[in-house]
Amino acid sequence: QQLITVWVSASSSVGRGPPCTPSTVTPSDTIGAGVWSVGGPVTVTWNKDVLLQCRSVGVPLPKISWTHDGAALNLQTTDDRISLLEDGSLRLLNVQRNNSGRYQCTATNTHGADTAQYLLTVLVVPSTPLLHVTETTSSSVRLQWDVRDDGGSPIVGSTLYHRVSGGETVATSVYDSSHTVYNLRCGTQYNFSIVSHNDIGSS
Repeated sequence: QQLITVWVSASSSVGRGPPCTPSTVTPSDTIGAGVWSVGGPVTVTWNKDVLLQCRSVGVPLPKISWTHDGAALNLQTTDDRISLLEDGSLRLLNVQRNNSGRYQCTATNTHGADTAQYLLTVLVVPSTPLLHVTETTSSSVRLQWDVRDDGGSPIVGSTLYHRVSGGETVATSVYDSSHTVYNLRCGTQYNFSIVSHNDIGSS
């Protein structure tokens, strides 16, 4: 069989760099499976579509399989928003928070196997804050709230609403986890609610 010598050099707008050390290879009719998609971290906002590539080489043609957080993805029974494309890539439509995690594609043939991994993070709006009354006086109420899940994106502020039953709603922008509302009328019933915000949206 004929021997072939190969080498690689990189080029830019400035010019071509020096070549690497040459290698001598023997052509073969069999090639172990290899994945040439790079993988890596992927961050998207919810309700977007995501394509995780798993392009491969090999003779015979590799078989592609996927796992999500270590569990095999059965694409026959999994959510119909997830599908395997002809080139082995994984397409996820309208992604939600539970689609986050580590995805691994594996290309396998009779001469070897190769993998690529993606860490998918889906950013969503914050969870609904838990609102508590911590102190009251005859003309004020101190409120505190807790956001259990920021949706993967830091909280940038909240809007506190209060109103007299049947009356006009007053909105106050706050940037802490507590706030005191003053100038309330003693003996009057008030309704309080709060919405927290991140860069993705509002709870």
